[in-house]
Amino acid sequence: MKNFNTALLILLMVFLLNGCGDSDDSKVDSINGSSNAGTTQPSDRGTTQPSDRGTTQPSDINSYPNVAGHGILWKPVSDSNRNLAILLAKSYGKPAVKVLDMQKNVIENGRFVYYSNPNRATYRFGRPGRSFPSPCLVQVGSKIYKVDNPARRYE
Repeated sequence: MKNFNTALLILLMVFLLNGCGDSDDSKVDSINGSSNAGTTQPSDRGTTQPSDRGTTQPSDINSYPNVAGHGILWKPVSDSNRNLAILLAKSYGKPAVKVLDMQKNVIENGRFVYYSNPNRATYRFGRPGRSFPSPCLVQVGSKIYKVDNPARRYE
């Protein structure tokens, strides 16, 4: 019985340390920074949905589309840990997300943490947006977008 209680306690601690118990975090990184109650979905700004765009990317890295207006929230300072958080529109699913330099070298891989607001894949990074080079690129699955000023919020 003592071994069972010890194993149960260890499992509970692992569960909590992995962030599974951070239910309030999803409220903090919503699109408008408020609670999930009464939040709005991303507005249709006349842009195409991510699934409608082709997978070809420009050969000139300066011609990548800007991250704004593509269903991606670049939040350079999250409320929960003050580091970069990226939220994706539901239509993206849960792809790999990376920040790249302008030569397309990986600077940091995003860590998927949960769905928030209510179905947006949320990724966390180990530093604030301002610490990335300006400009830089963000790769969402096979698509790449330019972030002109990583210290600025883009939606």
